[in-house]
Amino acid sequence: MCKNMKKTVVINWHSDYEKSFANKAIINWLVEKFNGQNFWDLIEIRTLIELYPDFKIDVDAEQNALLEADNIVLQFPLYWYSTPAILKQWIDNVLQRWFSHGSNWDKLRNKNLIISITIWSSEINYPKTQDGYDIEELIAPFRRTSNMIQTNLIEPVYSFSMTYIPWVNEKEWVLDRVEKHIQKLYNTLINLQ
Repeated sequence: MCKNMKKTVVINWHSDYEKSFANKAIINWLVEKFNGQNFWDLIEIRTLIELYPDFKIDVDAEQNALLEADNIVLQFPLYWYSTPAILKQWIDNVLQRWFSHGSNWDKLRNKNLIISITIWSSEINYPKTQDGYDIEELIAPFRRTSNMIQTNLIEPVYSFSMTYIPWVNEKEWVLDRVEKHIQKLYNTLINLQ
């Protein structure tokens, strides 16, 4: 299954990764799934909080990781209806003109971009109303970014109610949601082979 698999880089962000429930489970699953199968040849996980606790992003290292990959996964929890701050900074710093876009500088052209988002609250908090914003409207900047850098934006993977709070919900219930998210992400990656 994995010997001809395309290289995937996962840009992972969570402000408190050690205490993360859903995002950490997703990353741990990826490590377990591909471990022992030339893991680093198949998938590279770049956990930004561990690499850059001071928010000083090594642009060359990040660009090189993107150049080596066929698939780029942005894995993060939705923060205040947007990306976490360091992920936005990563986008601003790494996807520079003359690297990802601009005349003859489209080094990410035709790579696959997958947005994988965990959302703390339930779907009812993202209504499609005149004054509300549903999740598709909130991820519109990713669609525009993908167009600009000429990547193939694959159908985003997102899941609601992805936080475990002992006095609010049962751990098994959240784990079930995490497993469904993982299965969607896995199927997305497999379908790109």
